[in-house]
Amino acid sequence: MKPIYDLFNDIDMDSDQLEEIKLDDIEMKKLKDNVHKKIKNKDKHKKFRNIAASVAVITCIGILGFKPIFAETNFASGIIERLNYSKNPKGLEDFTTVINKTVTDKDISITLESITMDDNLLNIGYKIYSPNKTIKNDTESKIFSGLSVKINGEILRACSGGKMKRLDNNNVELLKTLNIENKKIPKSMDMSISFDELLGVKGKWYFNFKVEKEKIYSKIKNIQINKDIQLSDSKINIEKLSISPVSTTLTYTGTSENSTTFKHFIILDDKGNQIGEQGNNFSDDKGNIQGTHNYDVIYNKGIKKLTIIPSESMDIIGDSKDKAKKLQLLELKNDNLPIELKQTESNKIIVNDVSFSKDKVVINYVCKGSFPVSQSYRLYLYDENKKELEEIWDDNSTYTTQGTFTKTFKLNNSKKYYIGTDDMSDIKFYENDKIEIDLTK
Repeated sequence: MKPIYDLFNDIDMDSDQLEEIKLDDIEMKKLKDNVHKKIKNKDKHKKFRNIAASVAVITCIGILGFKPIFAETNFASGIIERLNYSKNPKGLEDFTTVINKTVTDKDISITLESITMDDNLLNIGYKIYSPNKTIKNDTESKIFSGLSVKINGEILRACSGGKMKRLDNNNVELLKTLNIENKKIPKSMDMSISFDELLGVKGKWYFNFKVEKEKIYSKIKNIQINKDIQLSDSKINIEKLSISPVSTTLTYTGTSENSTTFKHFIILDDKGNQIGEQGNNFSDDKGNIQGTHNYDVIYNKGIKKLTIIPSESMDIIGDSKDKAKKLQLLELKNDNLPIELKQTESNKIIVNDVSFSKDKVVINYVCKGSFPVSQSYRLYLYDENKKELEEIWDDNSTYTTQGTFTKTFKLNNSKKYYIGTDDMSDIKFYENDKIEIDLTK
């Protein structure tokens, strides 16, 4: 699947510390389903290979950028706020450096509006104006691939993702997000952001500015957890949870001789609402593992408690026997709504509204159950031959953490379409190891 998932091919790694190896392509469409789906090799006949113990492996899993852009916002603010938040987080201005500079080359103009950063994420908000070249919806990878960041003259190598909102044929707003946890970024720095290629055009678009982080440290809430948990194939230590107006980030370390599952952590607020996940990254160096998970900003300052529930996806390899079972398909049409899709005894998806157009269908649905965000990724559309159809991104897509969701699928020439889900049997929840975080301390 091509669209926005291709943005995560733009992953920088520190080549001085890693030995180069060749890995099979990861099917990002399946991985987008919040690791509740499989990671499969491009060649289906090849099995997932264990990496030699001498090689450090880093995986960036981009839920960053998978989350659709909010169609409507209740505040008028900058690009970062519009593309990344449902409302303006209180105190975000203290984490923001405003640039508002435009550079033009080869008849393409970039306006670098602002950046926001804490100790975990760096967000870059900018706009591209191309008066003589149409910016199409399928150009995300071409736009994001040319961006480079330097701090005090050194290239910042980090897992990254992005979001794009096309304003018209010649204007687009963009958000680039980099995971900077463990990067040891100084409190005061000279930052440069450059582009050497845009929309397939080589050029030079450079921005240089100063960033001061000193004032933000007292406004980041770092909660030390330090809890050991035994999973099926590894022992991990959940180290801490960091909360700021820029990000909510959980970090962990651990050991594993042969990890074949994907670690995941569900966070619930004190009303049982699941906090949506933005993205994560994972490294394995000779069996020593570490990872970070980034979540939506916590807006409600009245939340007094968070609950963390570890889980793991068992179906991380293409030949895994622990696949989720696809359930009975139901025909999708307007005159049989609502459609109820049962996933487990306590979890279900209810389709309330369907809008067909010439080449796509927009499906609005709610998720009832313990973990609505995790459930929401498991809605699938099929044609009359039971072929699974491609999900696409649409400006009308919305995403919330309260159980109401929208998905847009690409249609073919099928006379009938069917909708379905799965039984979530590929996930193991460690509810007995849940962690409760008191935010009042």
